[in-house]
Amino acid sequence: MIFFLKRVLIFLMPILLFVALMEALLQPISNTYDYKSDYLATNSRNVEGLILGSSHAFYDVNPAHLSTRFFNAALPAQTPDVDSAILFKYIAQMKQLQTVIISISSFSLYQRLLEGQYNQQIKLYQPYNIGKHSPLDYLKITNRPASNFDILRRVYLQQESLVTCDTLGFVRKYKEGAKDFEVEGKKTAQRHNQMGHQMHLAINAPALKKIVEYCDKKGIQTILFIPPAHVVYRQSVNASRMDTTIETCQSIATQYNNCTFLNFFSDEDFEDLFEDADHLNAAGATILTQKLEVKRR
Repeated sequence: MIFFLKRVLIFLMPILLFVALMEALLQPISNTYDYKSDYLATNSRNVEGLILGSSHAFYDVNPAHLSTRFFNAALPAQTPDVDSAILFKYIAQMKQLQTVIISISSFSLYQRLLEGQYNQQIKLYQPYNIGKHSPLDYLKITNRPASNFDILRRVYLQQESLVTCDTLGFVRKYKEGAKDFEVEGKKTAQRHNQMGHQMHLAINAPALKKIVEYCDKKGIQTILFIPPAHVVYRQSVNASRMDTTIETCQSIATQYNNCTFLNFFSDEDFEDLFEDADHLNAAGATILTQKLEVKRR
């Protein structure tokens, strides 16, 4: 038996050493999730405005064009239940917080990072205590196993940063999406239509309301907005979901004096300002941010 265990140990030793080396190389590498959680942990007491939501806030709202100290904490596929966890993780330290801006997309109320195609992404939210994590989840080698070699190549050989946002959390690299809006608009809308489930509405809508209610009690302004989308995307998205999303946001906004709801979904000012079917380009983001600034009190 002892001989057998020794043979197994000898066999496993190179594998364990390889895993340990990979982890040692991956651990110091910071990504966008790391940067944003680290920023809030360090600077939340100085934040006067917070931007939450999915990639539609990450790409479409630029804190540099807002008049007070905003930070963009939005990330791809981020939903209201996650937004709520992020806000309440740091709210006690945010003594200067005046405004919270939240993007609500067609899928926002129906998707959960804890389930479905994005469930592996929840590992990246460990600093916010979201979801249940095994000890292995705290190893970076388990975050995106299929991408580890590519990450090491990009960082150590090509000297590339995995932090894709600027110092204020706004996207630093725009998507290299196709410009065929006719094709991509339909594909993206169909993908969003398939995301999540109706039952998640009962989780995300209360989470959104919880944010607004708390902010209202503290005299903090909240702005809920539906981002602009290309006409092909608008024509292809699930109309029932979109109607429910609008109705939910309107209902919440009417209940609280400090909440404003803005619907830019079909805003013609953005007709030629799309990077892809559902994200604005840099010029579009500037205009949308300026529109949000006007609505701030």
